[in-house]
Amino acid sequence: KGGFNRLADKEGFIVVYPEGTEHPRPIKTRWNDGRDERFSQADDVGFISALIEYLAQSINIDRARIYATGMSNGAHMSMRLARELSDKIVAVAPAAYSMPKRYEQVPVSTKSISFLIMVGTDDPITPWQGGNMPDSTGRRMLGEILSVPQTVGVLVSHNQCSSTSTITYEADKDPQDGTRVRKEVYENGKDGTEVVLYAIEGGGHTWPGGWQYLPERYVGKTSRDIDANEVIWNFFKKHVRIVDNYLDNGSWPMYCHDAKHTCRSPYKGLATQPAKPKWIYPSPGGPGGFTSSIAIGAEVPFFTAERLAPGSR
Repeated sequence: KGGFNRLADKEGFIVVYPEGTEHPRPIKTRWNDGRDERFSQADDVGFISALIEYLAQSINIDRARIYATGMSNGAHMSMRLARELSDKIVAVAPAAYSMPKRYEQVPVSTKSISFLIMVGTDDPITPWQGGNMPDSTGRRMLGEILSVPQTVGVLVSHNQCSSTSTITYEADKDPQDGTRVRKEVYENGKDGTEVVLYAIEGGGHTWPGGWQYLPERYVGKTSRDIDANEVIWNFFKKHVRIVDNYLDNGSWPMYCHDAKHTCRSPYKGLATQPAKPKWIYPSPGGPGGFTSSIAIGAEVPFFTAERLAPGSR
């Protein structure tokens, strides 16, 4: 949580950490992510939907910028939100995730959503090659999953992205951590969507840049070459839901974003962009304050939503 808290303070977005329902040890709380209702029967999709509505009423979040991320069970819950709550979620970023085989033929979302997936190639719980998914003890199976390349293929096909990717490697900032980070970007998807894969070569069932919460023999290595919090936030803030060249909140896609009164448009250059876009000002005090968003992360899913002040449109 600390990484997203620091980012939220720095960039002016709201971060929310919802929690799942209580569950017997070794996991204290768990999300009903749709894989197996023996572990949870909670209406967690309904809970997240109601939480978004509560936040919309209490702090005026921007519905054009609501995002979700999480690791492991939280990753599967984030993807369930993509499937069942895409009218409210704009982008998701699951970590330590590959798609359950039971969802291979199920629509990934009903509205356009961008995806970032972060998976370790040596993850002992989410096998890169797919197959049966064990829990951290290895004594219980959590169902069959697709391989990571198959998962990416399903998402790329769903978003109608280019079938070829741009592949780069992140800098090897810590040569001693036993990992390298390969980035694959599939662009030009429907409604401006994309699919991004961060393949953590040598990485385990861990949060890159995070803490080694269990010994490597149980969960594998933690990469120190990237900070997953920063990577995910930089991905999220690129994506804004546009409807007929308006943001979902009814404003033009341009806003002031810092104390220096700098303004920018995430859709600069669109042929249909209005000649005199409407400026969106934070309140109080006119232009120049901030835009804010919600970011969420780590073991529990987190969702983010950029907020514009009252009277800003």
